[in-house]
Amino acid sequence: MTWRSNFRGGLQRADQVRISWLDALVNTTAGLRHVALFGFLESTVLPAPLEAITVPLMLHRPDRAYRVALALWCGLMIGAVIFYMLGRSLYEPVVEPVLGALGMQQDFDLLADKLSGSSLFWTIFLISIAPAPMQLATLGAGFLRADPATFVAAVALSRAIRYFGAAWLCRVVGTRLGLLRRGTILPVAALAAMLAAIWLIYRLLT
Repeated sequence: MTWRSNFRGGLQRADQVRISWLDALVNTTAGLRHVALFGFLESTVLPAPLEAITVPLMLHRPDRAYRVALALWCGLMIGAVIFYMLGRSLYEPVVEPVLGALGMQQDFDLLADKLSGSSLFWTIFLISIAPAPMQLATLGAGFLRADPATFVAAVALSRAIRYFGAAWLCRVVGTRLGLLRRGTILPVAALAAMLAAIWLIYRLLT
């Protein structure tokens, strides 16, 4: 019985740490700044969606889900604009060597061909809303000196739909069904299905 008690006690302590961490991120201004940092990192150096982190945050406090979404959106927009300017101003001395070292030059060139056409808005929009790395798109738009207003509008609208859509889902489902005490499987599965559908549409149209 001793090992079982220790195991249960360990789980309870781990859950308390998890709850304290979520409280610190969602309930304080400093915590929301960290959430904004998540969005900034997703648009710059992390080539992966962060819903595995942000959805539990929204579910922890559904009444503050929109604040989490807004913090993510602001952080991501700052990162996207910085990478646009990086591609616009420092492509040859900075970006091109990095892409070559990472073996991503060919992917960048293919995407640049799409961005140079007349469908700039929808190309950026689909890449940004899908669960796909958007760094190449932001750098490519900057390198091609694409219209900044079109670029910002596409990223802003697509990520607003993605983040605030997730917040709405977590707010409605989490509040109505009490999933904060029963787990987070249903909303996470629904969000994953939504992102998968967006990704499929992106692949069919690009």
